[in-house]
Amino acid sequence: MERMLNGYMLIKTFAGHQNMISCIIATDDKVVVTASLDSTIKVWDVYEDTDSPLVLKHTLRGHAGWVNSITIEDYFLVSGGSDDTVRKWNLRTGEQEGIFRHFYEDRNLGVLTVSLRHGSIGIGSVFGPFYVMNIETQKMILLEERLTSTEHKTYEQELHQSHSSTIILLSETIITSSRLNNKLNIWDWKGSLLGSLNVEGNLHEVQVSRSEEIMMATTCDGVVKTWDFTLRSRTEQAFMRRLLQGADMEGAPGGSVWLKYSNRFDYIY
Repeated sequence: MERMLNGYMLIKTFAGHQNMISCIIATDDKVVVTASLDSTIKVWDVYEDTDSPLVLKHTLRGHAGWVNSITIEDYFLVSGGSDDTVRKWNLRTGEQEGIFRHFYEDRNLGVLTVSLRHGSIGIGSVFGPFYVMNIETQKMILLEERLTSTEHKTYEQELHQSHSSTIILLSETIITSSRLNNKLNIWDWKGSLLGSLNVEGNLHEVQVSRSEEIMMATTCDGVVKTWDFTLRSRTEQAFMRRLLQGADMEGAPGGSVWLKYSNRFDYIY
C-alpha cells in the first residue's frame, strides 16, 4: 500500500531481518546489502519499476553475534562483528571466502568498523589500535594513536562511551577517528601519522567521495560538515593538491593545503 512519508511516496516495506539493521550499502550494479544485529547479512537484487523491487538473493551466515560493519569492493564484501571476527564474502555466490580472528578479544567488544581497498582491510574498535591487514599475506600495519597519560585516562573512563570508531582506506592515505573524539587522524600507508583534523564536535560518521575530493562528517549535535580538498594552496606556484592523498610534509608549495570548513577557509600543514 502506497503512502506519503515526509513528502516521498513509500512504495513497499520489506521485512527480512529479525533485529535492527546496523548498516546498508547500495552498489552500482543494482545490489543492496544489509547487515543486522541478528548476526546475518542479506544481499538483495534491485528490480526497478516492478511490484517487487527488492528480491533476496543471499543470506550470509557465519557471525556469532551482531554484524557491526560492512564494506564492498568489486564483488567482494567484508564484514566485522561483535564476535571479534572479520569475514570476507563473495557477493556473487554468497560464499564465505575467509575469516580472520583475535583482534580485540581482550576487550570483549569485537570489531566495530571495517574498510576495504585493493586487497587490504582496515579494522577498528573502541579500544586498541586500528589495523590494516593485507588479505593475501595477513601482514598487519598498526595505527596506534599516542595519547598523554591524562588523555588516555580520560578516554578509558569517559570518552569511550561516546566514541564512534571509523577507518577509511584511501588511495594514498588512511583516515581514522581519534580517541579524542573531536578529531580525525590522517595516516600514510606505512602507519605514520601525517596530521589531525578538528571536526569541532563529537564525531558520529564520516564519508569520503569516490574521487577523494569531498569529505562529509556528521557530529552528535546534529551538524553536517563538508570539506573540499580540491582548493588550491596559498603559494603562487599553486596546483591541485588533496589532503586525503597526502601533503608534501617537507615544504612549500605542496605543504600548504586549503580546507573549506563551514563558512570559512583554513589550511593545514
